[in-house]
Amino acid sequence: MSNPSDENKSQVTVSFNVQYLKKGAHIVFLPVPDAELRLIGLVAAHWGTFEVQLNSLIASILASIGQVTEGWERLGFKKRKEMLADLIKEQLAKDLPETERRYRKLLGDAADLYWRRNTVAHGQYRVTFPPAGSEPPSFWAESFYKNRPVRVDINVPTLEKLWHDIAHLTGELQQIVKSHGGTVSGWPQAWPDEQILRVYTETIHPWNPNPDMRPPQPVKPAGEGSNPSKPQAPFPQRGNQRDGEPS
Repeated sequence: MSNPSDENKSQVTVSFNVQYLKKGAHIVFLPVPDAELRLIGLVAAHWGTFEVQLNSLIASILASIGQVTEGWERLGFKKRKEMLADLIKEQLAKDLPETERRYRKLLGDAADLYWRRNTVAHGQYRVTFPPAGSEPPSFWAESFYKNRPVRVDINVPTLEKLWHDIAHLTGELQQIVKSHGGTVSGWPQAWPDEQILRVYTETIHPWNPNPDMRPPQPVKPAGEGSNPSKPQAPFPQRGNQRDGEPS
């Protein structure tokens, strides 16, 4: 909601569902745009997927060596990460040093993404309103990591990259497990980026970067705002339009 009549103030928009508003209740709005809120959900969901698969790997290693460690599943992420690092070193460093190196790098990447995800999911949200005009407000989340303040910008580019980085982390975990004869059970499974990019560039869809690989635009029937005597082109024509003029 906004007040377009007041041109001297910055404006924000919030969404709500009227069927859940109740007499006598009070609601707190987080005026972050819906696009960013959707991406925050993707960050949280993909991190949850990574931790589930990390736990599955720890459990399988413990079972394979007959080690019983009560309550390890309830440990914080840092402790479980350290536990896995020790297990990998004990079990793989001698015979599979390259695999052990890949695991160590993955766990280092996970530590960096962990504080970013935690800041997005559990941090304190802040906002800066620009001077009156068309510029939207800026959002970020603040938290602490290793006793120092940290910040993550809450915007589409930052959150898009973050959830992709987490999803790639889970994919790399699956590939390392497979590289030394392990199996990855359950869902979801990893897909090669090259395969997804090939489908994206070689199939017809509206977002293909190659205009020739996009479906033709529908032609308006005669009488619907078009000249019935003039053939309709599948794509807009620029004609003699000069640079800088709208099409």
